[in-house]
Amino acid sequence: MKKNPISILLILLLLNQATSLISKADEGMWPPSLINSVLFQKMKEKGFLLTPEALYSTSQASIKDAIVLFGRGCTGEIISNQGLVLTNHHCGFGQIQNHSSVEHDYLRDGFWAKNKEAELSNPGLSVSILVRMEDVTQALTEGIPAAFSDKEKEVRMAANAKDYIAKATTGTHYQAQIKPFFGGIQQWILIYETFTDIRLVGAPPGSIGKFGGDTDNWVWPRHTGDFSLFRIYAGKDNKPAAYSKDNVPYTPKKYLPISTSGIKEGDFTMLLGYPGRTSEYLPSYALDLVSKKTNPKKIALRTKRLEIINAAMKASQENRIRYADIQADIANAWKKWQGETLGMAKADAINQKEKNEEKYRTYFAGLGAEGKPYLDALENLRLEYREMSRLSLPAQYQSEAINSNNIFTIISLTQTLLSKSKESSAEIKAKALSDYKASVRSIWKESDPAVEKALFTVCMEAYQNDIPKDMQPFYFQELLMNTPLKNDEFTKAIFEKGNWFDSTKVWALAEKASKGDSVQLRRNPTYKLWKTLNDHFVNIIFPQFQRANSTLEQHQKIFFKGLMEMEKEKQFYPDANQTFRIAFGKVEGYNPKDGVQYGFSTASDGIMEKAGTADDFMMDPALASKFKKQNSSAAGPVPVAFIASNHSTGGNSGSPVLNAKGELIGLNFDRVWEGTMSDYFFDSRICRNVSCDIRYVLWVIENVGESKHLVQEMELRN
Repeated sequence: MKKNPISILLILLLLNQATSLISKADEGMWPPSLINSVLFQKMKEKGFLLTPEALYSTSQASIKDAIVLFGRGCTGEIISNQGLVLTNHHCGFGQIQNHSSVEHDYLRDGFWAKNKEAELSNPGLSVSILVRMEDVTQALTEGIPAAFSDKEKEVRMAANAKDYIAKATTGTHYQAQIKPFFGGIQQWILIYETFTDIRLVGAPPGSIGKFGGDTDNWVWPRHTGDFSLFRIYAGKDNKPAAYSKDNVPYTPKKYLPISTSGIKEGDFTMLLGYPGRTSEYLPSYALDLVSKKTNPKKIALRTKRLEIINAAMKASQENRIRYADIQADIANAWKKWQGETLGMAKADAINQKEKNEEKYRTYFAGLGAEGKPYLDALENLRLEYREMSRLSLPAQYQSEAINSNNIFTIISLTQTLLSKSKESSAEIKAKALSDYKASVRSIWKESDPAVEKALFTVCMEAYQNDIPKDMQPFYFQELLMNTPLKNDEFTKAIFEKGNWFDSTKVWALAEKASKGDSVQLRRNPTYKLWKTLNDHFVNIIFPQFQRANSTLEQHQKIFFKGLMEMEKEKQFYPDANQTFRIAFGKVEGYNPKDGVQYGFSTASDGIMEKAGTADDFMMDPALASKFKKQNSSAAGPVPVAFIASNHSTGGNSGSPVLNAKGELIGLNFDRVWEGTMSDYFFDSRICRNVSCDIRYVLWVIENVGESKHLVQEMELRN
């Protein structure tokens, strides 16, 4: 992203807006620095009872110290003084899968460590706790001449950022990163303490953690117990340490107390965490591209991939475990994109954007020469999105149709092994070969060659049919002429003759590649296809896409400045970028379409109403008995899930939902289908985040996991 030094005028403008009117009701993912007097007053009016310092402070323990960035893209929260972490089942899914086997199927049966010695380590998993974040725009732009080109400024700022990070972390065990806010108008440093000894403590059976599966994903009402439990371990000095049996549970600065008193409609709610990415300020042309061009093609391809994987998972227990994680990943975005398109249509998002753009044109046309740069920016965006319309699908199909194939992943790893052979010592070469074999074995473990062949075929068909011929490599078209896909000749000639699932042949090829001998590799038909497709992307498609994207970013930045100038009364929040954010709203139902009104909560009797009605609602008889007993007890059905109007996105999976007192009442895990377009356009009428009620989490831990010792770690409040 291009980075320009911020002007004094713009700083004053930002400060002015930091004390002005808030965005649309309940919209926004706010960095703590923007919780100013006006925004805080808005929170108080909705019922918030704490101070801003209780949320974020660098001088005392605050709620931000109990919130963790879990893994590479989720949020979690610390819920005991012994480092117990709560996050989503789908966030811990990969770890649960890694520990599963046909003999010990934790995905199906769940896992509960009865003591700390039984907790399972997870190499590669980390959690990070924010130490502090601050605006470093002035420090990074200081001394950069105004006459520098955008490229020169970008290079200088990158060097300044590297130096600043080094100074900020020298002498500490912290890590740091600098991220752009407001499209690069501001730069912020974020400093973290990262722990790498994270152990699996508990996970419900799949009939709870994934109850509803693809059928219920992204929709409401929900009855999913989407949670899992992990524990942070540290050295005896309470600092991060590599895994060791001598490590001890982490003692946090802060953990979240848990409310068992329940919720009611209209209650204040607050969501904290690390939302991944939003694009709220894009023009109408971007939404048109997403909803009408790229999403439909990607949805169609993923539909075919899911049909193959679902059939394989249904046919065998081994394939159900092998493909569980990738199936969930494919299905998640597949259904989200459908809801995104639906939501944009319902909210009339493109038309609303177009109306605001007409207002924008009128406003800046009235400013004469002063308004011309802003008018030019919008017109340039229109033209550049025409170019992006040509490039976007070929660029996205590199991941959707090519890199998604396990066979191409193995080949890519082999190419990397070959590259390392040219410069490395004998010792490094040996390690590279050992690491290569471990990676390939891991892929084989999670693959069925017959399934991979079918997936390869549909991906190549989609690439052939959906990408314009003039944007396909000539060699690919030549292959299709000689070995048509429709007769399975292509798959036999390319996939089967490649032999990438034959360990004897792959190891022999790898041994040669590790020594720099590429003759056999270059003759391999699947390698030749991968190399052609990959080189075409790297040398032809990606440079064009990158240039177009870079140009769009430059025009988008000016357009965004124009929006801020035109709407001085509005307080803008920066788009999500996986940095610590606070969102707030209230518990409330919604009206998805005419004649339909959804309530705000669900309960365990609804689980039994759904049980057995479809494959995604299968339930073990013993588990069904527990729910029936609960539903008919004096206490009645246990609350399962609820919805609220907190602005959320990917990355908020696992985020804590807090009440007005800062007590944990739920665990965010989804959005409603009609509101998934909130990454581009927030509509308070239909945008709702979906959360697992903490009372259900506690009930499952005690009654299903029979792990009351875990509940006893927590601080429960009535």
